[in-house]
Amino acid sequence: MHRRAVVGWLLTAALSPALASSAGVIEPGSGHFRFDAYAPLADRPLTIWYWAPEGDLADVEVVFVMHGTLRNARTYRDNWVEVARDRRLLVIAPEFSWKLYPGSRDYNLGRLIDSSGRPRPEAEWAYSVIEPLFDFVVQSVGGRQQTYAMFGHSAGGQFVHRFLLFKPNNRARALVCSNAGWYTLPSFQEAFPYGLGHSPAQPAGLRCALSRRLVVQLGDADTDPDDDSLRKTPEALAQGPHRFARGQYFLKRARDAADREGVELGWEMSIEHGVGHDNAAMASPAAELLFGPGR
Repeated sequence: MHRRAVVGWLLTAALSPALASSAGVIEPGSGHFRFDAYAPLADRPLTIWYWAPEGDLADVEVVFVMHGTLRNARTYRDNWVEVARDRRLLVIAPEFSWKLYPGSRDYNLGRLIDSSGRPRPEAEWAYSVIEPLFDFVVQSVGGRQQTYAMFGHSAGGQFVHRFLLFKPNNRARALVCSNAGWYTLPSFQEAFPYGLGHSPAQPAGLRCALSRRLVVQLGDADTDPDDDSLRKTPEALAQGPHRFARGQYFLKRARDAADREGVELGWEMSIEHGVGHDNAAMASPAAELLFGPGR
């Protein structure tokens, strides 16, 4: 059995009591539900904002939409409704609240470390809730889905690329990292969080991550070096003066890493012309990157 399939089966088995009661949680149209079925983070439940098309959902594509620093998952869900309707997608937008997942450490950086800088167990990472949530969603709709797609903008883009780097054996078939403010570089030469040095990542996991399909989506007007929410540490500035430059640098470093590791890089860049730091404007081109043209 493929390793990703094994992971999915184990998660489903571990969550079976909660999954058994998940039927009917997702209904056609827009809605939300509380997700606390993942035991290691049960005391930090998520509100899940979703949109589902009419009809049988057993084989519809699932897309996770990861919010930015405002934690406005409902707005992110709403920005995907039209593109989801055109393609019959099931949109899942988890909300990592400021109260339960405070600051960039607990969301953008996935809860890998605590407030004292000590590493947390992998089961307690924010990244670790995604696969159990996928199993819950599939069970709820009586689905047969084996994979999902993922999109994240700004802080959500940070979540997406680090999710891939630190959970490379996930079941995502494609991911879009859109307008991230700064990056964890695919290199063990730089220390975490700016690189993989002194982190739980391993060379084999990096090779796996580099081979997966990741689109670095950039707005070529996202070029404000003085944006209040843009990180300006020396390490972040070494990646570039603004988001557009930093995304290009990230992909360059990925190409270098793939060459060094001897793997075929599955990552690519998509530049959206005339678009700044605008989640809504990135949704439609991101959907086309992940699912092709709509109707």
